[in-house]
Amino acid sequence: MWLDMMYKRLIILQKLLSEGGSVWINIDNTEAHYLKVICDEVFGRANFVSDITYEKSNVSGLGQGGALVNTGEKILVYKKGSTEFNEVLGTEK
Repeated sequence: MWLDMMYKRLIILQKLLSEGGSVWINIDNTEAHYLKVICDEVFGRANFVSDITYEKSNVSGLGQGGALVNTGEKILVYKKGSTEFNEVLGTEK
């Protein structure tokens, strides 16, 4: 259900995004792979820039009861158009 809502919003976002723009989407590890498939369809696989993973808290290792704790989150980055991403950031190659 959330995938359907996200898909519709991403279509609108892709149309509104400027030709040299980029979108950075924060999501937890449990749903990131589903979102990436949708973003690949909406923005195009060639416009995928990066999958940034980071630790969202200082919790690590095993949680209560010995269960593994998922502390990672992701940022999916997509660009629009054929602009080199370094040009979008304004940095030299």
